[in-house]
Amino acid sequence: LHKNLVNLIRVIVSAKYPEEIIAYLNTFPSVSDFIAHEFYQDLTYIAKYTDRKIMKFDQNDFTNVGPGASLGIRLIFPSLKGNEQKQAIYYLKELAEEYLSKNMNYLHWNKETSKYEITNKCNITLHQIEMWLCEFQKYWKMSIGDGKQRSKFKPKTKK
Repeated sequence: LHKNLVNLIRVIVSAKYPEEIIAYLNTFPSVSDFIAHEFYQDLTYIAKYTDRKIMKFDQNDFTNVGPGASLGIRLIFPSLKGNEQKQAIYYLKELAEEYLSKNMNYLHWNKETSKYEITNKCNITLHQIEMWLCEFQKYWKMSIGDGKQRSKFKPKTKK
């Protein structure tokens, strides 16, 4: 990564699409689609938390559908095919904006004050939804005893 920093910055600044950045990151040794996407997401935090804007993209311009998120989507939308799954993430974001803004508060980072503020404006990102879908499938697998059990799932329900 460090050996290619000058080229990486050049790609980040000139990219017309987020996928160009991810494709370049994929050329690095030991970097695959998942890690390239995570690097891209990390780069989006620069503009979010500082006054530096090194690229024109944010967490709502691109997300991938990793294997965990893919299973999470299939649990919610069983009829969707692989090429339709990314659209499901966009759809879930739209639903969140429509329904959750009415009933929830959110934390928003204010760069001017360098503090988090409470707002009722939904600021859930595509990246967060992708991560939550992955976590959802992990909990589902734990609840049915499938796969490597990292912890014991104890459902808490009211009777």
